[in-house]
Amino acid sequence: ILIMGLLFIFLYNSYRSIKIVCRRSYRASPWCCLISSLVGVWYTGCTALTHHLYGPSCRTVIWTAIICVTISTMAINALLLERAYLAHQRNRFLLTFGILLIAPAPILIYRAWYDAQVSFTPSSGCYSKFPLTFPAIRLLIDLPPNAVFSVAFLMVIYQQYRRFGDRCWKRLTRDGMTTMLLVRLSNLICVMCNLSPQLGEVKHALYIVD
Repeated sequence: ILIMGLLFIFLYNSYRSIKIVCRRSYRASPWCCLISSLVGVWYTGCTALTHHLYGPSCRTVIWTAIICVTISTMAINALLLERAYLAHQRNRFLLTFGILLIAPAPILIYRAWYDAQVSFTPSSGCYSKFPLTFPAIRLLIDLPPNAVFSVAFLMVIYQQYRRFGDRCWKRLTRDGMTTMLLVRLSNLICVMCNLSPQLGEVKHALYIVD
């Protein structure tokens, strides 16, 4: 039920993203939204077919998850980079620095190739075991670019609010800060849960949920 619910959400997001791409195909952000949604469809669709007689193997599902998470992370960070880049009057230094922050993301795939141990149990289904360092590495790769781009974008919004005092800028500032803090909280909770031995096999799937 959970997988089918996620599949429906990603399909709906893909539909909305395609509509935005058709209107603003010259911008990078609609394409980033579309890529992130499509890899979600790819992963959830692959997972939904696991129990089918001719469905993908457990190892295929796990590798699909790792690749999709990496692509989605890079797409979201690229979207935030574009927003920050435009907000800062097309600052070339910010663009170059941002690309360097996003570039290490494929390290997750490299680490998973050596560290992931794919398993299947009747209670938990298909899952992978990762060493305790893997969630921390993901946090170190994902957190810096996400935080830098979000803060850079919110700084400009807050300055506009201080300058013009418009309610729209105030709402953007408030909603942007709330979203950024919720994302950071989700990252930290995921890492803490992965370090907790009480959660057993479930904890290995939390980084995908995050």
